[in-house]
Amino acid sequence: MIDIKENFACNLKRIRLEKGLTQKRLCELSGVPLRTIQDLEAGKNSATISTAIPLAQALETSVECMGLTRCSVSKD
Repeated sequence: MIDIKENFACNLKRIRLEKGLTQKRLCELSGVPLRTIQDLEAGKNSATISTAIPLAQALETSVECMGLTRCSVSKD
């Protein structure tokens, strides 16, 4: 079974780091509050459509890729 919350958290951090962005810069680019980004990456909250879309756009990816793609990176 696909764990969308876990995949989203892992992929959000992975893609952000691959793009060389800090959480603060992603906040600026997406308009999503920094605390929300921190909580999403930590897996504390599930993304809503109103947060997932701007984050995906800022990261130049799709919401589907962020939530449905299995992430194999460690969650350091």
